[in-house]
Amino acid sequence: MRKTSKIHNLPDSGKRRDRLALLTKINLAALLLLCLLETFVAERSWLTILLLYLPQHWIGVPGAALALWALARKQPKLLLWNMLGLAFFVFYFLGFNIPLRKGSTPAGPRLRVMTYNINYGSRGAAQIIKVVRAARPDVLCLQETRAYQKWPDPVPELQRLLPDWHMARGSEVTTLSRFPIVAQRTHAMPIKTGRVILETQIAVKKRRFSVFNVHMSTASSGANYAESRLRQMFGLPIYASSTADIRRRQTKILMSVTSKVSGSQIVMGDFNNPPRGLVYRELTGRFHDAFHAAGWGWGYTFRADLPVLRIDYIFLGPGIRASRSFVPAMSASDHRPLVAEISLP
Repeated sequence: MRKTSKIHNLPDSGKRRDRLALLTKINLAALLLLCLLETFVAERSWLTILLLYLPQHWIGVPGAALALWALARKQPKLLLWNMLGLAFFVFYFLGFNIPLRKGSTPAGPRLRVMTYNINYGSRGAAQIIKVVRAARPDVLCLQETRAYQKWPDPVPELQRLLPDWHMARGSEVTTLSRFPIVAQRTHAMPIKTGRVILETQIAVKKRRFSVFNVHMSTASSGANYAESRLRQMFGLPIYASSTADIRRRQTKILMSVTSKVSGSQIVMGDFNNPPRGLVYRELTGRFHDAFHAAGWGWGYTFRADLPVLRIDYIFLGPGIRASRSFVPAMSASDHRPLVAEISLP
């Protein structure tokens, strides 16, 4: 009877092992397919736009379950394959960063720069200043710095609390600097979004460098605002495609503007774009992502209370190097700030 029991149990065990192996293969193939879709199709399709812009954590759930199953069934090879899949998920989809590239540090001035979407100062200028003083930046790019709904314009109070700083302002973005701002200019974004690129030239120890303060759109505003809200509520494919198209066009404007400016350049802001896809690839074709170059960990800046997305960036032009980049674990907004320590050429 015992022998018969063993004979009957072997096929069941083999079936479970075969099922686990099949599901492991399917999950690894799905990870590769999603990677290819997000990398190469990216913003060309509304479905892949949703894949790009949603938090990526759900993608790792099947792999984690399969790894636990393999561990429980004592299948070391299948456990290894699932762990490799989870590692790929963590580094590619979740964007866990380990800075690998090392190079010579330029001999020029060292600065700390910071970008921060302050959500119209909704939690008060004093809280924003508390974050700024803790981070100690030399150059600060702020977004959503205007009156909105019940919140007054936060800039006058910020300027009062930072009396020794130099300031430039364009629409809803503001750049502040401990060093003199010797020139400024605004460049309009397309499609009446109300967004601009604020260009400033900052002088440090007889050197000048350009800073571009950017806030990419999440939806069209102004004359098209009501239409965009209807699309958001009732037509997800249309809304996703149209807003992604706006960001692509804004990126082309940004690339055109920066190509006409000589010297060292830093581009900072809220790009509302993940570190994958066509827009990100276009930006990193010319600029270095400071967090990717010198930051450890996730780099998530949104939302502040539960950060799951990396959508705020500091991009550095040729010759500028980042020695450190980090996201302070504090905020006075729905975003967290992003900081980079850099060396100018």
